[in-house]
Amino acid sequence: MNNDDLGRARENHYVFAHYLLRDLSDSDPLRFLLTLRSSKGEEFLRGLWNQVTQKSHTNNLCQSNGDDITLVCCRIKEFHCNLITMPEPTRMTECYMIGFLTKLSAVKAHKAPDSVDTRFFTLEKSVHLDGRNRIVLCGWSKEGESWKHVNYGDGPEPNQQAFMNRIFQLL
Repeated sequence: MNNDDLGRARENHYVFAHYLLRDLSDSDPLRFLLTLRSSKGEEFLRGLWNQVTQKSHTNNLCQSNGDDITLVCCRIKEFHCNLITMPEPTRMTECYMIGFLTKLSAVKAHKAPDSVDTRFFTLEKSVHLDGRNRIVLCGWSKEGESWKHVNYGDGPEPNQQAFMNRIFQLL
């Protein structure tokens, strides 16, 4: 274990994954879904990453320019899944990947859906009490107007298929 593993998460990495994307997906989930699924989805994410980095007021930053952020769009059961791979995490609570899932119900042509069900999952770097590296599957759940961080326990290896399979099991 490296001492950095126990250090504070780098601000841009943490804010981007745990706050910005979560809040954008919550404020207008349909628009967020359509933006990610457009031909400019990755470019949009990289632009957000660079904005978060530029607005940070600390030197504790991930030095990525966002080029290593990738986006895969797929389906998991009845959900549209947007799987975002992050710059390599080096500190606890930094994410390997984020899964933003959206289920639209009663969609009619040229009209907004009657309801939108969203789920937000994170695959995070952590450490065991004995200092060994650990990967945890987490997520965010909205209760009223407040967000709650949920820990689902040990996560899969940080690869897209394993992450999608584990999310599938939780739905």
